[in-house]
Amino acid sequence: MRAVPASRALKVYTCPGCLHPVQPGTPHIVAWPHEPSMFSQSPVEERRHWHTGCWRSRL
Repeated sequence: MRAVPASRALKVYTCPGCLHPVQPGTPHIVAWPHEPSMFSQSPVEERRHWHTGCWRSRL
């Protein structure tokens, strides 16, 4: 997991927590699993961009 500051947020992503877009210029969280699933070679291929609030309230 890592935080992406607004200055580095350059693309639109869909947040898996709320299914709304994470717009460019929005600070957010990028998270990926420790181990790859059977569908990918690397866990980084499974990274997802989350709104910070959605990431914090996911549990």
